[in-house]
Amino acid sequence: MIQCWQIRWDRSTTGRATYDVIQAVGTRLIFPKNRNVAISYVRLLLNDTTLREHQYHMGLADTKIRTKLKQEIQRIWMDSGRNGSPRWSVALLLAPSTVIAFTKAQSRAVLAATFEFIQQSGRHL
Repeated sequence: MIQCWQIRWDRSTTGRATYDVIQAVGTRLIFPKNRNVAISYVRLLLNDTTLREHQYHMGLADTKIRTKLKQEIQRIWMDSGRNGSPRWSVALLLAPSTVIAFTKAQSRAVLAATFEFIQQSGRHL
């Protein structure tokens, strides 16, 4: 059954934004406990969000928040024994285990940093 789903997912012309992030059918996702953050996370996975526009219209200084996110991801990257900087991508932030061979704990830490970024962005549903 999973093979059939995978073939359909690979051939589908819809959902390409999500496919770019999560290519394997059956990939387990971790969701935040905060409902608003979870909804924003799913919208990011679906490429269906106005998060950036919302921040702009609200006059939020997202550079401080974004810098904090990047620093946390960089710390996790270095703690995993890697040199340099990670290749920044949507997939790294939304589905880290599909991009890099992070441990479960490291993937959860990346997602926790992403969820914190979403929450601090001030987006409310």
